[in-house]
Amino acid sequence: MTTRKAARSLRRHGERARERLRYRRATPREGTRPGIPCFWIFDNDKSGKKKAEHSIKANRILQRLGGREDADCVDWPDGCFGNFAVWDNKLEKYIAEKAGKAEFEKAAAEFATNYDIDQDMCLKFPTSASGMLLRFRSQGIEFVELDAIVKAVDGLLI
Repeated sequence: MTTRKAARSLRRHGERARERLRYRRATPREGTRPGIPCFWIFDNDKSGKKKAEHSIKANRILQRLGGREDADCVDWPDGCFGNFAVWDNKLEKYIAEKAGKAEFEKAAAEFATNYDIDQDMCLKFPTSASGMLLRFRSQGIEFVELDAIVKAVDGLLI
């Protein structure tokens, strides 16, 4: 079904057609990928703040965009896969758990002051995020999941 036919069907058949159209747009056709390696990181929104149904649909679309077969997609992905990684919660929570809440908040406050940003934005900007991670690593804290992501990205570039 072409996108135009799906759009016409959308007007006639409502929600089911909408879902087919979303799937069609989220599934790259063979031979249409530009050949540029891509890697993305997203959280699966399992925390319940958003509607679960919406989160599940978004998670499945993102997995299909990552090259997973529809049968291999799961509702709540978690971990590092071929060309994407999924957090079960926020990155901030992961870093705070590894570094310790008090140490994380102390570093976030310092970097927020140094870069004139809000404390909850420290891991959103590359300079402050890398500074915090370098500090924690110098204290001997290991981030196994982040190392797996770096290894996966390096694998795409080779």
